[in-house]
Amino acid sequence: MHKRLHGPFSELAALPDFDLETASDDDILDRMAAVSDALESDGCKPNGTCHGAPRDADFGDDISELVMRSSPHQIFRESGPPLSVRVKLETLQAEVDGEGEVVAWIYEES
Repeated sequence: MHKRLHGPFSELAALPDFDLETASDDDILDRMAAVSDALESDGCKPNGTCHGAPRDADFGDDISELVMRSSPHQIFRESGPPLSVRVKLETLQAEVDGEGEVVAWIYEES
């Protein structure tokens, strides 16, 4: 099946810095909606459906995970101290199949 890349999405580059520790529930939901809206405006199916039928009931969890990881968080290495990183939503790309369904996320971390 033919796959293509969408993004990066200019709408996401304008988002302010995000700190999960101080963000309100509305801040988190607004950021999730911004990711979903950016995907949808570019022809991707951001709600886990294909031909109007649900195909991935956990798709919203993907967007939630991206948003949560866009806040600085620690990762651990085999040696050395932990690193603080975040997903840079401004670099987010979505690989989609012929139906417009997201099959992979591509992004940078900083």
